Amino acid sequence: MSSQIISIDRSVSFDLAAFTKQYLRNARIFDQDTQALTLAEIDLTEVIFENALKKGEQKIGGKKRLSRLKEGKYILLDALVLKNILENKHLIPEKWENLFITGKIKKICFDGTEIKNDSISNQVLYLSWRGGDWYWSTESTSNNSGIEKVSAVLLKK
Repeated sequence: MSSQIISIDRSVSFDLAAFTKQYLRNARIFDQDTQALTLAEIDLTEVIFENALKKGEQKIGGKKRLSRLKEGKYILLDALVLKNILENKHLIPEKWENLFITGKIKKICFDGTEIKNDSISNQVLYLSWRGGDWYWSTESTSNNSGIEKVSAVLLKK
């Protein structure tokens, strides 16, 4: 398996308004995984998809999912990683697409950046595959999570 490495320029702050093109009005970054901020490059073949479910669970609350992920052994990939992935779609591993096509997952969340908006609950950005292409949108951290919603993470070293 060949590596599919993306570079992440951390010298420039992530511009949420420019990325979302005002899709999220008055949005600001509420919380950030500090370890994600240290990542200068990522091999996309090393990304793990974690749903944070414990044995026997079918669904958990979104805030509980985030809490488990933050307490775990993971670096939660952030909004700037998602931006770079979307700018380099050709590097996305084929197995990611296959997980969507087979219905195993519906959303890949980038929980390393939580977004706050004046009118809605906290949000995270997610990646999805629709109609033969990759798209991003937002998901409330209050929504329940099941096996089909995963978080893009790396193991802490």
